[in-house]
Amino acid sequence: MAKPEKVRLIANEDLKILLEKGTKINYETKIELFKDLKLPIKKGDAVGIIKAVEGEKVYAQAQVIVDQDINKATYFDLLEKMFKIYLNLR
Repeated sequence: MAKPEKVRLIANEDLKILLEKGTKINYETKIELFKDLKLPIKKGDAVGIIKAVEGEKVYAQAQVIVDQDINKATYFDLLEKMFKIYLNLR
């Protein structure tokens, strides 16, 4: 379990797609997180890739980084979470 439980993911650069004038595409963005992530993760570490895709065609991609440090939750963090759930304070 990690602390904090939620973090913002940020592309480390803008996704830019260069097209001929008048060309339109129907792209979507996909985020693929790396499978071998280990705690702790430091602010600015790459945790995945964001892609602008249409079908199987990838138009642009960039690394995804975290905006804050992520550490392993301690025993006391887990105990606090259990009490909050038990007391319905979440």
